[in-house]
Amino acid sequence: MPPQIEPVAEKIVEIGKGELQSVEFTARERCILHLFITLRDGPKVDLYTTDERGFSNYLDGMRFKTYDKLSQENLKQFESSIEIQPGSYAAFVENNGRSGLLASITKGSTATVDIQVGLESIY
Repeated sequence: MPPQIEPVAEKIVEIGKGELQSVEFTARERCILHLFITLRDGPKVDLYTTDERGFSNYLDGMRFKTYDKLSQENLKQFESSIEIQPGSYAAFVENNGRSGLLASITKGSTATVDIQVGLESIY
């Protein structure tokens, strides 16, 4: 990440079929959220970014609202930035194993994903 972006998370994770990995963070002031996701191996994954309440609703099996510019299904690579207000947020990557039978045979059902999240001050 460029030096003016404060890293919130930089990790490589393995996500089994039907599992997720989340990055929860708090923006103390209005800022730019930068989100980079790269699938290194395995089936395509889904990315959802929401606020704290939305993530709680998701975990409880309820409907939740996502930030469209920071959410995408069936992805291999994703990069986006958006201005956010102060508050608590979650970006989570889910492996639904929906890449098809051939992909699951040749690559397995575990997805290896590089997750990078950063905040950039507007001031």
